[in-house]
Amino acid sequence: MFTLILPALLREPHETLPELHTPALNQLLRYARIQPTASSRMQLYQSYLCDQLGQPENIIYASPVWQQMGMNTASQIPAEHLPLTHSEAAIWCHELNQFYRGEYAFTPIRPDLWTLALPSPPTWHAASILDLASQLDGSQSASGSDIRPWLALSTELQMWLHNHPRNAARQQNQLPPINGIWLWNAPAAVPFQAASLIASNSAWAAHSSQATTEQPENYAAWQRTCAQRQIPLAHTHIFADDFLPSQQTGDIWAYQAQLAVWEQNWFEPLRQDLFSGCLKGLRIVCEQAQCTVNSQPQWAFWKRKRRFDGKTL
Repeated sequence: MFTLILPALLREPHETLPELHTPALNQLLRYARIQPTASSRMQLYQSYLCDQLGQPENIIYASPVWQQMGMNTASQIPAEHLPLTHSEAAIWCHELNQFYRGEYAFTPIRPDLWTLALPSPPTWHAASILDLASQLDGSQSASGSDIRPWLALSTELQMWLHNHPRNAARQQNQLPPINGIWLWNAPAAVPFQAASLIASNSAWAAHSSQATTEQPENYAAWQRTCAQRQIPLAHTHIFADDFLPSQQTGDIWAYQAQLAVWEQNWFEPLRQDLFSGCLKGLRIVCEQAQCTVNSQPQWAFWKRKRRFDGKTL
């Protein structure tokens, strides 16, 4: 079944959202079969996109971040959503390797994702960068039998980055500094939902065993791509990171604008094809739930109307 995977589609319960205009999505939800799920964001990514994140037991991941401290709040944004080049990441890792003189070995696999070889397997466990909340409340830490090595290394890295000349140069160029590195364990494998072709704008697509391609602008463009490649639309997935940046920055207006784009480019044309019978089924998946809509669902006229509130499906 043709599947849309939309991380961060749903916002936090405590957020006050602006009015959302989603008539097509409302109709899709009216006729959908909703199945609640309890996936972490990393599990969602592993299930539908990046199934190649395993590492030897002494190798962990290190994600550079930008931490901002306000009067009453603190937040952190992963480098995935910041301007950071491959060459800059390589220089950071080279300088860290010189600093630690072989005790630790940093290797950049993406500008925003590095591996770190430890002298021995970690005695702690920390949530993935994808599962880390953007708003810091002091609870973001490792767990396990001994988290002291994690705390010591995290603190040392933060001190090393503080007032680093490279960060001073970034700020002179109006770029946010890299002032923290989140250390986290390679995730355990989960069952993978394979597809003949996955379209994604996510950097995590680089860690997929499946055929991937750039995310199209709209549903019509994806139909053309599938026709050109002679791949049935029903055998493909769209994995879109579009809603993630606005959630990580807490920008509810950007969320509203992105939802309007999706309403026009995806939800409305998908509704039309489902109602006409051209599309035989649609599945929409996020962390909290997945909904399935069958072809020509409007005959179930007795189903109550729905209004998407941005927090539940």
